[in-house]
Amino acid sequence: MKRGIFQEVQSILLGSDEARADDMVLYLLYLDLKGYGDRLLSVLADPKYRAKNGISGFASISRARRKLQAEYPELRPSAEQITLRRNLAKEYREFYKKPLCDSLD
Repeated sequence: MKRGIFQEVQSILLGSDEARADDMVLYLLYLDLKGYGDRLLSVLADPKYRAKNGISGFASISRARRKLQAEYPELRPSAEQITLRRNLAKEYREFYKKPLCDSLD
């Protein structure tokens, strides 16, 4: 992983509390930083486009965030954000455990 990715991700995390807890927000802010925010479909769908333009993939940005947050606790999401995310994940799992409908008879 390129050292520049860490510096770019770190600068985004320092400026955005929301990006600390949400990889998609982080990636969108990264694309804006690189000047490609308006070409989201090309960036997400075409690895050759990313390679040609020096854009890191979503997984690389996410990995850089995790490494930075492990090393620098101040870049982690707030306790409230963590609790909210856990509660939303729990609601999501419970919702999808329910049957779609009672009966089709």
